[in-house]
Amino acid sequence: MKKKIYAVEKAGSNTIIVSRAVLASTFVKKLKGLLMTDGIEEDEGLIIENCNSIHSFFMRYSFDAVFISKDFQVLDMVRYFRPYRVSRIIKGGYYVLELKAGTIDKSGLKIGDIVSFRLL
Repeated sequence: MKKKIYAVEKAGSNTIIVSRAVLASTFVKKLKGLLMTDGIEEDEGLIIENCNSIHSFFMRYSFDAVFISKDFQVLDMVRYFRPYRVSRIIKGGYYVLELKAGTIDKSGLKIGDIVSFRLL
């Protein structure tokens, strides 16, 4: 099966948060996530669907995490989420966008912003 790859953009602006985000929507893909990878490139990300909490057990690096509602509103963000941590449960969370550490600050993304996923 071909991977679904999306560009993630801040709605109402020309701000591209990442140009290549892979969708993880199955149990196995969500379970694997970024585990056992060596890092995320600057323009890459992982979109975890139907998810309101994450963990970073067995991770080798820190990453940014953006919690997003079904309506694509940014509900919460965690900068530099370190290995061997568990996030809190985010009420209304439906997607989690995992990004290279530092991407949140570089993009100017804020809680309350609306994002869009554009299938490539």
